Amino acid sequence: MPALREISCARRVTVLSPQTTTVRETLVRLSVLFVCVNRYQRYSWVRAPALTINDKAGAVPFGSMVLTHSCRESIILCRTRTNDQELRMHNIPVLHVCGTSLAAAYEKALIALHANGIPFRTQYDKPGDPLSLDCTMNITVLDPLSEPMIHKAFPGGIEDLREYVMELQGAKDHWVKNMNDPDDTRWEYTYHQRLQAYGMWHELRDGKPTEAGLMKIDQIEAVISKLVAQPFTRQAQMITWMPNIDLDCYDPPCLQSVWYRIIEDEKTGDYWLNCNIRFRSNDAWGANFMNMFGFILFSREVIADEVQKQSGKSVRLARLNWHADSWHIYGKDIADARARLFDRIESTTFEQRVYNFSGSMIREIYDEAEAAIRNKIAEYDRTH
Repeated sequence: MPALREISCARRVTVLSPQTTTVRETLVRLSVLFVCVNRYQRYSWVRAPALTINDKAGAVPFGSMVLTHSCRESIILCRTRTNDQELRMHNIPVLHVCGTSLAAAYEKALIALHANGIPFRTQYDKPGDPLSLDCTMNITVLDPLSEPMIHKAFPGGIEDLREYVMELQGAKDHWVKNMNDPDDTRWEYTYHQRLQAYGMWHELRDGKPTEAGLMKIDQIEAVISKLVAQPFTRQAQMITWMPNIDLDCYDPPCLQSVWYRIIEDEKTGDYWLNCNIRFRSNDAWGANFMNMFGFILFSREVIADEVQKQSGKSVRLARLNWHADSWHIYGKDIADARARLFDRIESTTFEQRVYNFSGSMIREIYDEAEAAIRNKIAEYDRTH
């Protein structure tokens, strides 16, 4: 995977338009650029959600290629302030952001969605709800465990993060209901249950809960084994989707796949665990931050730690690439998002909007939450 970096600058450029063979120069102000450096050709592919263009001949055409004069960079203009309304009417925006830490990448993604997302209806809207704000989003977190890791702009607390981490590691798998019992109000799945026992579900038979299904595959164990045996494998993947169940499920799994691959440091021999995660649908305001935080710790505590134990290699987390087919803020949540984040960008510093996960107070809250969460799970068990 090419390295990623971010720049913000004004450069003199040569524009190669796909609509004409004319080569012309213009001054383009790049406001928020996400640059992917190709280590072989030494070019950069840039996606810019907003451009200010100083050119008497008019705006740079949509989809133009730009070659900068100050350094060898090649730029694809994904959006310009041109009259591309017809194109935008037919296309869901594809947005790309990159940040070193989780908190930084998450904030950039929300800002990009707020600036470039389009209004959309959903099947969960209630009468009178505003339209959601939606896009297809790709978020790259270069150093997932780096600080600041926690952003304050999510609807939850430190205890909720701890509970979600426990859930992803199996603490609520027994909450999955019996699929043939209409009176069973428990969950239809958990992510951990789909990853560790794929192909299996629960049914009542002769009044007793029984495992059903044609297979029961522990994908977590299989992925770890593949990475230990062949760290550069491209087959270390886990999936959740079960069409026989999910096509008729009211709220089917949002998580679709988790993919891992290891780069070995040639000098130290250390393993660097890279991860791609794909969601078909991801609530940007109501769930995404907890999703990303939870899967970063899942990758560290479940996958990396076990690969390290079995291989004898030091395993560290490399970049996380998070892809959501639909990354959205529901209409009912847009006002809250504006009040808690978007309207505060100008009046607060980034440091005021984040926490360090390693901070003593935050870590104490996180660690001490486990006992209360286990009591909460036990109480749910007694009433369901």
